[in-house]
This record gives sequence, C-alpha cells and structure tokens, in this order.
Amino acid sequence: MMRKLLIAGISIVVAAGTVICFMWQNKPVVSYQYLCGVPANQINDFYWSSPEKLVFDRNLRWNKKELKIYFTDIYDQRTISKILNLARKWTDVTGIVFTTTSDPEESDIRIAFRQGGGYQSLVGSQAKLAKETEGNKTTMFLSNLDQRGDEEFDRVVLHELGHAIGLYHELQSSNSPIQWDSLKVYAYFKRVYNWNTDMVNRQVMAPVRIGESTTFDPLSIMIYAIPDTLMKNHPTIEWPSDLSVMDRTKIRLLYP
Repeated sequence: MMRKLLIAGISIVVAAGTVICFMWQNKPVVSYQYLCGVPANQINDFYWSSPEKLVFDRNLRWNKKELKIYFTDIYDQRTISKILNLARKWTDVTGIVFTTTSDPEESDIRIAFRQGGGYQSLVGSQAKLAKETEGNKTTMFLSNLDQRGDEEFDRVVLHELGHAIGLYHELQSSNSPIQWDSLKVYAYFKRVYNWNTDMVNRQVMAPVRIGESTTFDPLSIMIYAIPDTLMKNHPTIEWPSDLSVMDRTKIRLLYP
C-alpha cells in the first residue's frame, strides 16, 4: 500500500508517498510523490486561453545552486542540449545552474525517456530523499518526449523542471477563484483519463492547504489546460508555452 505523508501539493491534497501521475497510480513510492504534466495529446477536444499562479513548499527547496542531471537511457546530445537550454530559463530566475553528469552517484535529478510513465517528476528535494531511500532512482519521466514536437517538448520540460525545483500545479492553489462544475469535471476526466471521483478530487479540484500560494496565475507554466465547460466562472485555460511573468517574479519567493 502507498503511504501518505502530507506535503504541500497540488494535483493532490497530496501526501508524500502518493504517486500523482495517473499512469502510475499503482506504483508504490516511499515518502515522496511524483507530479505529472499531462501529455498534450491526451487533451483533444478543446481550445484554450487563460492564466494562474505559483504553489510551492519551502521545505522542498534545494539548498544548493547547482543541480546535476543524469540521463538514464538517452545519449543524444541534441536532446540533452535542448533540455539544458530550457533549464536556463529557470536558472535566470532562481540562480540554480543545471549541469550534466555521467555518474548517477553524484546526480541530483535522474531523467528517463524510455521507462514509460508519462510525464512526471518528484517535487524539489524529494529527489534527494529518493536517493537516500532507494538509491539512484529515476526522479523525472519524459516518456519518449524527444519524439514529440518542439512545442510540447518545451512546455513539458519547463513544467517538469518546475516540479523538480519545488513547484506544484496551479489549479489547486488555495487562491484559485475557479468554481468547478463537479459533475461535468468527473464525467470529463472519467472519459479522457478513466479517473474515478477520488482521483479527480485529489488531482484537480481539492485545493492545496499546505505550503504557500501566490496570486492565481492562469498563464503559469505549472497549469493544466482546462475547457471552460468544466468551470462555472472562468474562461478556457490553455496549455502554456513558456514561463509566465508571474512565474519569473514569484519563483524568487522560493529562491530569493
């Protein structure tokens, strides 16, 4: 059984030890959680437009200014360079430098492209805990993302790196003004993801009561696309393509 340890979360009122990605519901995790970015090709019946905010937990911030990445199963330098170039967008606003290492023992983040699992990442320094408890465990999954288009590649990498430095999803901000049409939300996520009501509550509608939230920002790279038909009072939220102005500003609260 998965154990739950409360930590600030988004996609789930989430407790450490709970895997948040729908493709990994049955995988047990010890004292930490994965958060996922839903693949764009999973959302196929609407167009979007709107913004949100930052949700974070200071307890999961990294107390170091260099994070070493180990790629577990790809060696393509072009793909690796694309990830490092995107990571510099977070470097510019956090001061954290992302480098690569060929030694998993000295790595902070371990990225896999061929292990399945969709797109998901441990949150912040949970990756350190994972290493201490389970060795050189993969901390971020980018399943065959290198075979997707540039727009999806950039969005997913920026989103998952956001998780890797301690950010949660925007939708479950305690400051969110969204009023959900619950029955439609349940029906939609059942149809698209085959989630039950409990999964939908934990992944989408339950606000995070732990950690910190800034002003709701629907343009945040940490938000999911949501059709307006699922919300009573908010326009459609589209997939973001880059860090928002608020992302760049508010992340400094976590990394001053």
